[in-house]
Amino acid sequence: MDHKIIVVSDNEISLHRAKKEAIIASKKGQKIAFDLRDVKDSKRKAEIIMFLNKS
Repeated sequence: MDHKIIVVSDNEISLHRAKKEAIIASKKGQKIAFDLRDVKDSKRKAEIIMFLNKS
């Protein structure tokens, strides 16, 4: 099984791009990991994870 790491920044364009990439990767059967190193606030990280996991 292939893996896909998606780098996410703290802006709306990056969030929507990451969500689109995640959908495409899941259709290909890839495992997905999000890299949130650029997001500083832990509360914001939680919001981003919830946004990305919504379908």
